[in-house]
Amino acid sequence: MIKKVPFYGFFLALALILAFIESLIPIPFGVPGMKLGLSNLMVVILIYIWSPKEALLLNLCRILLSGFMFGNAFAILYSLGGAALSFLAMWLVFRSGRYTIATMSILGGLFHNIGQ
Repeated sequence: MIKKVPFYGFFLALALILAFIESLIPIPFGVPGMKLGLSNLMVVILIYIWSPKEALLLNLCRILLSGFMFGNAFAILYSLGGAALSFLAMWLVFRSGRYTIATMSILGGLFHNIGQ
């Protein structure tokens, strides 16, 4: 477990960097607060590398930290709602073992938008 801490910090740092880059991209989706979901890539990768438990922890840390740094309380609440449904969908797809990582990522993004 101790050996995972530096790698976990690295993944969290990458997720926060991607969240920052995402906040700088002014893409008008027509829905306020909608983003590309670049930082969710770290969650998807972590599900495959380690386990869904570590990915869930990374997801929560990323949402809280990026919300405090680049958003507000409402952004955190919306992100938590979307992340819960998104993570549930990705976990079910991962557990089934019948889909690719791209399918899991697409479903995660879709369910994140539905959850928000």
